[in-house]
Amino acid sequence: MLQLTGAFSILMMLVKSATLQAPALVACQFDSLPLMLMVFRGGDHESHNTLQVGDGHPVPLRIERGAMVARYAGHELIFPATTLNSVAVAAPGGEPLTLAGRCVSPLQP
Repeated sequence: MLQLTGAFSILMMLVKSATLQAPALVACQFDSLPLMLMVFRGGDHESHNTLQVGDGHPVPLRIERGAMVARYAGHELIFPATTLNSVAVAAPGGEPLTLAGRCVSPLQP
């Protein structure tokens, strides 16, 4: 298990790995939120990468401007590229709330 501590290069390694092989999986647990599963399939179309929150349906996970962004249940989830140990959750028109957590992947460096 590889614990992801933050380097954007690790994220890019996951995305590149997914373009060459099977999808790359990253599981994340954040304070007060259900378990999240990121699936990186590579490619630049937003439907290639997804985020699943708990038992919900996967939603597109976009990689943009140094962050990963998904819309789920009317909220925007923003994962900073500098660390996968936090997520900002923002309701429309509201202030984002940043939650701490941890992400792991079965990929080895």
